[in-house]
Parts: sequence; C-alpha cells; structure tokens
Amino acid sequence: MSDRRVTYVQRSRFLVAGACLIVAAHGVDVWASGGPNWAALALRIAWGGLLLLEARAAVKSGPRALRWMTVTTALGTPVLFTALLAVTGRSESPLFPFAYVLAMAATIVLFDLFAMGLVSAALAVGGAWLMLLWDGASSRALLSWVHIGVIALILGGVLALAFRVTQRANERLIGDLREALTNVKTLKGLLPVCAWCHRIRNDAGYWERLEAYISARSEAEFSHGMCPECFAKNYGDLPPGSP
Repeated sequence: MSDRRVTYVQRSRFLVAGACLIVAAHGVDVWASGGPNWAALALRIAWGGLLLLEARAAVKSGPRALRWMTVTTALGTPVLFTALLAVTGRSESPLFPFAYVLAMAATIVLFDLFAMGLVSAALAVGGAWLMLLWDGASSRALLSWVHIGVIALILGGVLALAFRVTQRANERLIGDLREALTNVKTLKGLLPVCAWCHRIRNDAGYWERLEAYISARSEAEFSHGMCPECFAKNYGDLPPGSP
C-alpha cells in the first residue's frame, strides 16, 4: 500500500465515523422538537450517505474519481448542513453551534485540497449566517457571527496546514524506512564472492572489493589490521618487539 493510499484509508475511517455520528445524532432533533422530524432524518441520511460514498472512493477508486467525489462532498456537505438547520429551527436549532466544528473539520479532512477545504468551511459558516439573517437577527449579531466564522476558518486552516506538514513528514519517513529496509535485504541473499581475491560481483556485473560493497549498502565502516595467524605467516621471522 502506497503512502498516499494510507492517508486515504485514514480519511475513509474518519468519514465513516462522521456519517454514523450524523445519523445517530438524530435523537437530538427528536428531543428538541418533541417528536420525529422526518425531513431532518432524510437530510441526515443523505449527508451520511454522501460521506460513505467518499469513504468508499478513498479506498476503491482512482485519484481522478476520488478527487471528483471529494469536491462533490465538500460542496454538498455545507448545503445539506444549511438545509438541516432550516428544518430544525434555523438560528434556534441545537445544531447551530456545530457550524464552528464543521468549518474546522472541513479544512482538516481536505488538507490535500486546501483551497476546497476553505470553500467548504466558508459555505458552512455562510449557511449559518443566512439562518441568522432569515430570523431577522440584528446587525450586531450578524457581524459577531462573521468574526467568529473568520476565526473558525483561520483555526481550521492552521490545523490543516499543520496536519499536512506532519503527514508529509510521515510519508517521507516511511519512504526512508522502506529504502533502508530494501538496502538491508540486498545483504541477505546469496553474494557471489571470488574464491581467490574475495571481491563481490554487484548487480551491474562489476566486481567490487568486499569493503566497498558492504559500505555502500549499510552503515558499516572498515578499519584494517592483521590477525595473529597472518602476522606469523608473513612476518614470523621478525624478532619480538620489532615495529
């Protein structure tokens, strides 16, 4: 599995968890309205289904299809959220403060499509602002919401950038570890060694000194000396203590 595919699998798990949470939280609508809200339930199912489709695309589809699915989810999520607010009380909806969370989550989940993440987050904040406008909120309340929304966008953007930097660092680390593991594996097979000069034939067919071959494929370094047997064989006629 490639490093980028690992990231997509992680995203798919987050999307599945989000879809389950969105549908399961329908109980909040029932509690707030005192009865079943079928319109809200339908919107939640549609929203959860959209997230599940992207989660499936993250692990099954190619990069191009996944990108289109991600854009669809990024634009569809704030639209469905705004519609959900409209059928659960607009600015009085218990889900209204969730716009902050959604704005930050959108940028983090779409860290590799940063601009699209900001657009999705801005649409979520703008949808909540429209609910305030629809209910006739004061200009002060509207301005305060704009300030809060901008802060949410900035925080989400900073977190997304930090996550992207961390993810890229992890991908580089995994790549370095795989490369190191590959180099280690080259020293585990059969090595063609000359029986006379003890040089090793490399993958290109050239013969290398033992020291050069191993040093190029590991962190080992060599120092040279002489064992007692070789010293006795080559310099046995020297008197003891001679240099």
